[in-house]
Order: sequence, then structure tokens, then C-alpha cells
Amino acid sequence: MRENGRSMVEMLGVLAIIGVLSVGAIAGYSKAMMKYKLNKQSEQLSTILNNFMMYVHDFKFDDLTYMTDILTKLNAIPPEMIKDGKDQNFVYDALNNQYVLSCHISQGTYFCSVYIGMDTSNYSVESCRNIVTTVKENAADLWQILMYKNMGNDIVNRTYGDKYCNGSSVPCIRYMKLADIENFCRSCTVEDSCHLTIHMR
Repeated sequence: MRENGRSMVEMLGVLAIIGVLSVGAIAGYSKAMMKYKLNKQSEQLSTILNNFMMYVHDFKFDDLTYMTDILTKLNAIPPEMIKDGKDQNFVYDALNNQYVLSCHISQGTYFCSVYIGMDTSNYSVESCRNIVTTVKENAADLWQILMYKNMGNDIVNRTYGDKYCNGSSVPCIRYMKLADIENFCRSCTVEDSCHLTIHMR
């Protein structure tokens, strides 16, 4: 008499195949989501930089002045970056990096800053690379970009915009190659409490 159904071995084989396919699907979804978030981060940072630079010379504050509220009223910040229930001086990009926008005079020089506190729960070199690549597109209008660690006490890397760099002696944002960007971003680790600061003047 022939029995209907599948043997235990066959069922285990089917479950193994389903498991492998599921892992592949999850990995593919995670990769697609990361790509989406990186693209969104670039879009958000470009919007902030382009809009902020339009107003840099309209603001003249002696003391450190947080610009988030002012720029929000000027529709210069993507609304999804503003989080309810958070400190209103901060905005957040698609990868949960915290931004502080400010202007002030220091040592006789007036400048505005985009401070990007990298998500300390998971410092991502990929996110940093994306930020620096986006900043390169605005090199003509920027003063400098700095990599800090240890809550802003140590500058570990610096590169300059077109008007302030001088080839090999003073590195230029515009001419950073992929290896330069990689080295710039790997000069900090998750343990260092990394942040980037973009200066305009």
C-alpha cells in the first residue's frame, strides 16, 4: 500500500530552500533600503547647503546663533528632517545623523556651519562617504569641512573649498578621490563620537 505525502527528509529540504531564499530576500531588501536612505540623505544635505548658502551673507550675528528655526521659516529645511518632541535646534537626516545649523563670528571671521553629529550607535563609513561626496558638489561655495572626534575636541581631518585650498599643501574638497574620501571617513570610528562640520563664509 502506497502512502501519500512527503517524507521528513523532503520537508526539511523544502524548509532549507525557503530559508536560503528568505535570507537572500532580506539581504536584498536591506541593501535597497540603505541605498534609498543614502540617496535621501544626499538630497536632504544638498537642500540644506544650497538654501543655507543663499542666506549666509544676509545673517550677521556676533554670538553663536542657532539657525534651525530661522531656516525652517524660510522653508530652507526639508520638513521630514524636523522631528516632533526633539530639541528644535536639531534636525535629522534619513540615516538619523543629527544636524545643528549655526552662524557666528570667531576670531574676527564670520561664518555659518552645518554640524553633522554621526549616529553614535552605529558610525557608518558609508554614510560619511555619502556626505563628503555630496559636499564635493558644493566645493566652490564652501570654506572647509572638518572631521572631529571625541565630542568635538580633536580635529582629525580637514579639507577646503575652492577659494581656500592650494593643491597639495592645502587639500581641496573638489579633488578628493575615492581613496581620499575613504581615508577621511576612516580617521574616525564609532568609539570616537565622530562628527563632521561644514563651514561657509
